[in-house]
Amino acid sequence: MPTPKKRVTLAGSDRAVLHGARLVSAADPHERIEVTLFLRPVSAATPASLERTGDLKPHEQRHLTRDQFEATHGADPKDVTKIDAFAHEYGLDVGDVNLAARTVILSGTVQALSEAFNVTLQMYDHPSGTYRGRTGGIEIPAELEGIIQGVFGLDNRPQARSHMRPIHEQGGAWRNSQRGVSYLPTQVAKLYDFPASVNGQGQCIAIIELGGGYKIQDLNTYFQKLGIATPHIAAVSVGGAHNAPTGNPNGPDGEVMLDIE
Repeated sequence: MPTPKKRVTLAGSDRAVLHGARLVSAADPHERIEVTLFLRPVSAATPASLERTGDLKPHEQRHLTRDQFEATHGADPKDVTKIDAFAHEYGLDVGDVNLAARTVILSGTVQALSEAFNVTLQMYDHPSGTYRGRTGGIEIPAELEGIIQGVFGLDNRPQARSHMRPIHEQGGAWRNSQRGVSYLPTQVAKLYDFPASVNGQGQCIAIIELGGGYKIQDLNTYFQKLGIATPHIAAVSVGGAHNAPTGNPNGPDGEVMLDIE
C-alpha cells in the first residue's frame, strides 16, 4: 500500500464530461491501459524557432545533432529516476523512456492508475463512440510537481472530429456537378506525365490520424484495383492510441483511408 503523501493538482489537467455523452458504467478496474507522461526539459533554454532559423543564410545556420538536442532540451535522467520510483510504488510498469521526446510510458490496471493519479475512470456513450473518461483534475505527488507536465491516456475520448462532407451535403457548384465521376490516382498521374519508373521504394511516410482507422482487406482491394502491390502498412501507437476503425465510411474511417490511399 503506497504511503500517503501530499498531492497537488496537475496544472491544465481539469476535464469535464464530453458534451452529449452519457455515463454508462465504471471502467473495468482490471483492464490494462497505458499512459504517457510528458516531463519538463533538462534546461530552460528555448530551441531556435523555425522562423529565426529560416531568416539565416544556409552557411549561417547551426543545427543540433540528436544527441545535442537530447542533452539540451530533453528530459533529465534524474527526473526519470523519480518517475520510476513513483511508478513502482503503485505497481505500474515503466515502458518506453524517450529522453529526447521527454516522455515516459507507464502501464497498469485501471485501478492502479486511478489510485496513482487519484482519478475516477468511467465509461461514457457518445455519438462518436464509447470512451473512457474522467472529470476534474489529475493529482500527482508534490515532489513531482514541475517534473510532470502532462499525463495522457487515462481519458481516451475523441480528440478530433471528421471534417469530410459527403457531396450531397454540398451546395452551389458541387450540387450541380456531375455525380459519380471520379478518377483513379494512376489516371491523374498519367495526365500529369508522372514518371512511371519510380515506385517509392525505400521511402517511409508517417501519417498522423486522430480517430478511426483502416482495415487492411479494404486497402488490399483498393491497391489491387490499381494494379499496385499493397505497400507495407503499420499502425504505430502514440500515447496509447490504436488503429480503431468505426465501420462508418462517412466518419473518421473515410479520412484515414483517403490519407493512406
